[in-house]
Amino acid sequence: MTVVSDVKFCIPNFTTPDRIKNQWAEVLGVDAARILEKAELVISNQEDFSDKLAGPSSAGFSPMIKSTFRSKSGKTATQIKKNQLVNLARSYDKWKAKLDFQFATVDEVVGARFKDSVNASKDSMSAGLAERTLPLTGTRVEGRGLTALAGLWLTGDKRVEGMLRPGDDVIFGGAYRVTPKTKAFILRSQLAQLLTYAGSEIIKSSWNTTLMLTLNQLINECVQGLVDSGLDLIPFVANTEASFVMFQVDPVLGHILHINVKQM
Repeated sequence: MTVVSDVKFCIPNFTTPDRIKNQWAEVLGVDAARILEKAELVISNQEDFSDKLAGPSSAGFSPMIKSTFRSKSGKTATQIKKNQLVNLARSYDKWKAKLDFQFATVDEVVGARFKDSVNASKDSMSAGLAERTLPLTGTRVEGRGLTALAGLWLTGDKRVEGMLRPGDDVIFGGAYRVTPKTKAFILRSQLAQLLTYAGSEIIKSSWNTTLMLTLNQLINECVQGLVDSGLDLIPFVANTEASFVMFQVDPVLGHILHINVKQM
């Protein structure tokens, strides 16, 4: 067994650039009229509201109440579920009033209140991006993050070696193709999506070890499913004795994505 490629991609602290915050608010603000039009097209009356909102919501609520349950007031599970559906169905007028209020034209500005709420939400949106997304994805202006770099690395794209950031650590070798060239795009695309999802969930969990192991297993299953069988590689598994792609807490580098490719 021989290690042919070993790299650790850092997960840096990130501040959401003002241009991203402003662009997000601007796009939503410009789309205010379209958002209202689409909402009213999908739910144009009481019947639509009952079928598309109240009904599905009640269906999701029902399994939460055991059939043998009885409330302190004596209501059965069936009665509780029925009342919940009736109350939801009756809430159409309130829903419509709130929608009209938010998207009303004020001082000749369509959706003025909606736009104000979007602007007020910029900071919270920005904080969420900075904490859970941008440290993984990076940006085209500030530089690509590990979600893109990992895919380039595992498809043998040598350009990635010029994209490494301060904090990234190449331990051995370089970019190494583990998949057939015909599947390179698929690996990059699937891995980027999975790393974004898994990394965000791990960060939200404060790097919970159990969750991290579960998601690391999913990542390695994804990579292994696209491996070129002719390369004679040790299979990708969430285990340091095998080939692996894993989120880890490194004693020196801190939070990282570690890629290690081994050949038989």
